[in-house]
Amino acid sequence: MAIYEKYTAWNEGQSLFDTTLRGLWFFAKLAFKLLIYFPLVFTGYIIATKFLDKQSSGILWITIILLIAYAVYLFIYFLKGVILVLKFHRNLLWISLFLIAVSFTCILPVWFMWDTIENTISKLGGNITAQWIFALAFGTYIYFRYNFLTNIAPSSVFPAYDAGIHFTAMILRRTSTLRATKSKEVI
Repeated sequence: MAIYEKYTAWNEGQSLFDTTLRGLWFFAKLAFKLLIYFPLVFTGYIIATKFLDKQSSGILWITIILLIAYAVYLFIYFLKGVILVLKFHRNLLWISLFLIAVSFTCILPVWFMWDTIENTISKLGGNITAQWIFALAFGTYIYFRYNFLTNIAPSSVFPAYDAGIHFTAMILRRTSTLRATKSKEVI
């Protein structure tokens, strides 16, 4: 009987540990995604401050910020469609739009994290080279989340992406042989 009680107590402790570890992993992934989509959320916050006051409900604030962030996310993929069609038709305007999109989505989060990266690497005994390598790797990871020069979009923003392709083809008065491709990812 004593062995069974010890096993049960150990099993309950292990279960609690596993659940806690899964919860921490979930929140770590959520924080990382928030960091990746920081420019969208921050833009949502800036816009929300223009028409919400400090006395508004916290739920209202979060809802409005997320809705605006999603609208900006839709616009980014609309812009991606525009960039791809302009590039496909060799219109050099795509380069400036590409630089704007990459600066907003990829460079801004790295800039936001620069001090944290610097402090962490210096405490670990690293040098400035390690800091730059980590920052470039993080920026590259974010870039490949958007894949600005690849004809693919997540299903949650596919209509905006497809609209960007069709809108630009209409403006250029050309039929674009470029067809939008939907990925299996939601975001």
